[in-house]
Amino acid sequence: MASAAVIRPATYLLTSRARAAKSTPEPHDDRPVTNDLHVESTRELGALFADADLWNGLADGTPFRETSWLQPWWSEFAEGRDPFVLVARDRTGRVRGLLPLYRDRHRTLRNLGDGHACSDHVSVIASATDAEAVGTAIGRFLGRSGGRRSDGWDLLEIDGIVDNDPAMTALARSLGESGVSIHPHSRMSTWRLTCSDSWESYMGKMTRKTRSRYRRLLKRCRPDGRLEFAVAERPNEIESSLRTTIDLHQARWNEVGLPGAFASDRFRDFITNSMYEFADRGRTRVATLALEGRILAGMINLVGDDGTLYVYNSGYDTNYADLEPGIVLHLCLLRYAHDHQLAAIDYLRGDEPYKTRMRATPRRLLKLRAFAPAWRPRLRRAAWMTRFGLKQFVRRRIGRTPVEVIDFPKLTPTLKPRSHSDGTPRGKNLDGSPSDD
Repeated sequence: MASAAVIRPATYLLTSRARAAKSTPEPHDDRPVTNDLHVESTRELGALFADADLWNGLADGTPFRETSWLQPWWSEFAEGRDPFVLVARDRTGRVRGLLPLYRDRHRTLRNLGDGHACSDHVSVIASATDAEAVGTAIGRFLGRSGGRRSDGWDLLEIDGIVDNDPAMTALARSLGESGVSIHPHSRMSTWRLTCSDSWESYMGKMTRKTRSRYRRLLKRCRPDGRLEFAVAERPNEIESSLRTTIDLHQARWNEVGLPGAFASDRFRDFITNSMYEFADRGRTRVATLALEGRILAGMINLVGDDGTLYVYNSGYDTNYADLEPGIVLHLCLLRYAHDHQLAAIDYLRGDEPYKTRMRATPRRLLKLRAFAPAWRPRLRRAAWMTRFGLKQFVRRRIGRTPVEVIDFPKLTPTLKPRSHSDGTPRGKNLDGSPSDD
């Protein structure tokens, strides 16, 4: 199947405005919902996407739960997948929460945006006041429907859950109470840096040696230096910087014989179209560092409704490594976040050492695997447990840290990042590309 064409700014704005004209926002009810919720499964994903105001109003400002992320992903990767969206409604019929899943031909349910997209902060889509009630109701529904011949499921896999997420903890607890066998585990963390009151206040937390180095690097930028830092936000601004950032990312990893995150045309189109969607809502930030008009480094970022800057991916020109463009751009972005009074920076998945140096705080990133209470899923569980145990044994024998198995309803934070025995962190590499772990 040919990849869909990338939507360019003029076309994008036209289609976006047409969608906006059709959408009538539903007023949000801030009162907490009771446990009297009705949950149903639907394949009408398009109709739910069409009411973007309702969907995004429930997403708690997290970009990876919103239509601007999930709809472009589905447009590129829907082939061979059937929508299986769980919708929770109250007594009046008002939608109080969603869990967008898809089902494959093996009767496995997975979250939209999974796989190579590395979507983090995956959760039940519901307001903070309703999160636990909706998670509980959806967990009970899944527990009842598991193993059914016609509309059921055998295996549930949800990846990208952040430690102690209330809705997902409630969902997992309800699954367990329904007889579902749940197996949460963690191989890496997501990292968050809470911004200080000012840039100077943040720098004051660093050692004198680190402060001196950072200031020396920042002097390479204008007005003192030759490098120019810029942030593109609007749909008619991001095309060049986004394309160049992707090309730089690919060139760097191709040089060392790796495919890079954007090797697939479908994945490149997904990210490009998603960034245009977010740009139309004022949420895209593509940061670049240029020398005499030539972009040497770029970073793809999103801003959440809570003022968090999510750092998704990056790339830099290895021909100018002596100028350290990747590090300089990172420092410029940090200063930008403080100057614009953003609440925090979320570096997403991966336990790279630089996140510790930046004084970010780790939170475990979880993958939930659940097997329905029926004979066929039990056979799949037995086979999976055998493979998982063998992999754990091999990891120990070769000196790698085993995957952390978690009692999901009783989560406790992980204080130290887990790394390979050779010091190479798991997850994404320094510029955001996934590792082979």
